Amino acid sequence: MEKKIISTVFILAIVCMGGTAGAAAVPQEFLDAASHGKLVALQTWNPSLDSDASFNCAVVQSAKEPTRSALECYQGAKRVFTFTSEQNPLAIFVMGEAGNLITLWEAGDGTYILCVFTYSDRKINKALEASSKLMPEFVYAPTPPGSLIVDATQPVTGGYWSQRIIVANMDWVHDANGGKDYLPITADIFTWDGKRYQVREQVKWAERLK
Repeated sequence: MEKKIISTVFILAIVCMGGTAGAAAVPQEFLDAASHGKLVALQTWNPSLDSDASFNCAVVQSAKEPTRSALECYQGAKRVFTFTSEQNPLAIFVMGEAGNLITLWEAGDGTYILCVFTYSDRKINKALEASSKLMPEFVYAPTPPGSLIVDATQPVTGGYWSQRIIVANMDWVHDANGGKDYLPITADIFTWDGKRYQVREQVKWAERLK
């Protein structure tokens, strides 16, 4: 009974969202998934300020295969992209205004899996996949001089900011008493340049934010 009430509340919420002025209607597939408790997360995605492209994206659990989930993206009433995974879905969000679409998953051994999706040439593409036992960090780091990147194509006068994702490389560290801890040692830093992610590998963990 409780699950049915929660699902009903979720349906009402997304119907109201779909009815908001300027918002795209919520696809029927998502409403059906919500009614069966299979809609994990829902996210509206406008990947570029200079484009009218707008997507309704959701992570939906399979009704036939409980261990399988899919990221589904709709443009209007048309499904334009699907990404499937057998990992446990954790989150879906957009990294800043007109940013890339971030999804987080968790494997059975506790490993976090990051998948980042971009939009270019009228297509959604997976631009990055990385994994770690530590949750990735998402940073907007200032880099002088220049202008503020609002999105990939529209600079605004002011400070210059770049989008970075930090993924930890872990290892066992022994202490003086013979104990050991599994800790981050280095980081791989992925910086978005508007077209692709540039990577700096094996940066010392303590220096990852410099």
